[in-house]
Amino acid sequence: SSMPITPLQIAEHNRLYEAGWKLLYPYLILHGRRQRAPVWFARWRLRRAAQYLRGALALAPDNWQAMWALGKLHQRLHEHTEALQWLQQAVRVNAVQPDVLREAGIEASEVGDHRYAAEVFTRAIAVRPGDPGHHANLAIALLECGSVFEAEKCISRALALAPEDLSSQAIAERIRAASPVAVPASNRTDPRA
Repeated sequence: SSMPITPLQIAEHNRLYEAGWKLLYPYLILHGRRQRAPVWFARWRLRRAAQYLRGALALAPDNWQAMWALGKLHQRLHEHTEALQWLQQAVRVNAVQPDVLREAGIEASEVGDHRYAAEVFTRAIAVRPGDPGHHANLAIALLECGSVFEAEKCISRALALAPEDLSSQAIAERIRAASPVAVPASNRTDPRA
């Protein structure tokens, strides 16, 4: 935990955080929206935003929102290792915030750390069990870990929550293709039963 800060430090923290957020916000990848790499001016603005956010963190080291913002900033710059490092820090400070958990899992998957991705997606489900995206993300992570049967169970839950979701349907097809026994989903039973 950090030391109490003075009213002047609080004001400076807020100024830095808001300045960083204002520069970052137009370039965020939100709701799965993918974008091309930013052009030089956008990269400059994002680097400037990072300076402001790091300054805010220097004053309030437990500010998980600034850590999340830095993770999203590096995600936008396609610097996935750095993004994951910031998001892991945010998870350590706030391990029950579903957006933090989701983004950490996405970046873990991006860098190939599927076990960590599965861990944080499992936590996200514990916090928000009705979110089909968390179940679908966990299914992908489990599939990448080689746990096909567990991935099938997760994607079944995602589809039960959102049967029309095209992403979950595509993930289900990918999992079926990886299944050691190609049985239609409607005829499948638990082999451990």
